[in-house]
Amino acid sequence: MPYGVSQNMVEICIRGQIRLLDINEALPVKFKKSDVKEFPRLPIPSSLPKPQFQVKQSYNKSVAPKRAASYFRYIEKSPEELDQEIEYDMDEEDYAWLDIMNERRSEHSHSKVPCEIFEQLMDRYVEI
Repeated sequence: MPYGVSQNMVEICIRGQIRLLDINEALPVKFKKSDVKEFPRLPIPSSLPKPQFQVKQSYNKSVAPKRAASYFRYIEKSPEELDQEIEYDMDEEDYAWLDIMNERRSEHSHSKVPCEIFEQLMDRYVEI
């Protein structure tokens, strides 16, 4: 099954048999009459309750802080500043893969690759 198709499928086990269901298709739902219960209808009130309120005499308005004379401006980062930023974040698969690679490297007496270096390398690789 192609990867794109498998991403739209879910695998479930029904009575010991594994079935694939398409997530985009509607599922027919069947009920037994014994499962369906009728709920009693609530009576509709003849009139709604009247809202009540009181005016408080002791309420003091708080003083709002003064507004700044100017607004904040967004200044885009330069390409040099963007090159310093690392946007790649490792996920669980990356951590597992790096652990396997570091074990292989240690068998050959090579130093381990830290997560930070891996993220830098992947960030540069994705930019290419």
